[in-house]
Amino acid sequence: MNDERLNHWYSSSKDVSSRLAETIEILDDITRLTSDWVWSLDDELNINFISDRIFDSCGIPAEEVLGTRLTELGSFIKSPSKSHQPDFLKPFRDVPFQVITRAETTRNLLISGLPVFSFETGQFTGVRGIARDITDQIQAKTSSNRLHSAIDEISEVFILCDKNDEIITANRSARTVNGAFVDKLAPGTPFSEFVTSVAESGLVSDARGREQASIAERLEFHRNPGRPFEVRREDGTHYLIHEDRLPDGSTATFSVDITERKQMERSLQEIVKRQHEFATDVAHELRTPMAVLRANLDSLPDSEIVNSLKTDVDAVSRMVEELVAESRFEELEIVTDERADLLAIAKAVATYVAPLAIRHDRMIEVTGVGSPTMVWG
Repeated sequence: MNDERLNHWYSSSKDVSSRLAETIEILDDITRLTSDWVWSLDDELNINFISDRIFDSCGIPAEEVLGTRLTELGSFIKSPSKSHQPDFLKPFRDVPFQVITRAETTRNLLISGLPVFSFETGQFTGVRGIARDITDQIQAKTSSNRLHSAIDEISEVFILCDKNDEIITANRSARTVNGAFVDKLAPGTPFSEFVTSVAESGLVSDARGREQASIAERLEFHRNPGRPFEVRREDGTHYLIHEDRLPDGSTATFSVDITERKQMERSLQEIVKRQHEFATDVAHELRTPMAVLRANLDSLPDSEIVNSLKTDVDAVSRMVEELVAESRFEELEIVTDERADLLAIAKAVATYVAPLAIRHDRMIEVTGVGSPTMVWG
């Protein structure tokens, strides 16, 4: 606010009384319509007018504060850029002021005022001003700051982009993990620039040698989020990345460090592999002794004990063969560009099991197909 006098209200009325009445009516309407409080002080700085907005926000009837001072209604608070209490002989703007409501809550205001001097004598006659309630804005800012602080402190990497795919915020973990190009995480930076920097840095194993394809794939997933995916970096760390499209079109990216989990998975796979190798070795070593034992039993005269032993040996032999077959299946390398004839495979299986069928007085044959049936596999 400057020190210049305010311009007069202009009116088409010629009569002074009519103009005065019109001006008062206009001021009264503005007072009712404005969201700010309107107030005035007399030459002793006592309140001689205040709008009903004080009751709307504080529950204090306007007539109760007439004749009191502003400092009886509330208190001016210190601000880094403004004095503790305004000089009422000079114009002032947005001085912080707090009022305790009837509900014993605090309302925060910004008070602006303009001193009034007599046109004839030049003497100080009072102050006119407004008070703007900023309580809701302060509360919203406080909540926003708390949310931002909470996001900044979480251990997961978090990046939020607006609907135009420009970065809104990136938390501390995101800045730490991507310290080599932290400038690409600054608010307003296109997400594509960040992705390009990561891919071209050589830090992502899968992007090496195929940077442009990797960038295109990453941006496509960002624009059309789906299932989480893993990223492995050259330093051995693994991240599980999950993205969500929010209702306003913005995109939230979460990255969780799963390096420890991947190490545990590898350790578990190694244990399972060693156990499987042990079982396979045992199975191979048992095949010959079991065959010899079965042959020796076949040479003995039939008896209840011999037949029972044969049954037990056959059961163990089947288990051994299953272990050997399983090891072969796990070592089998699947080549997707080869073709196989299902008819030939069926005939080979029938030929293989024919002796077993004949031994049990059964017949086996391949029917239904008379020509090769080729499949990929």
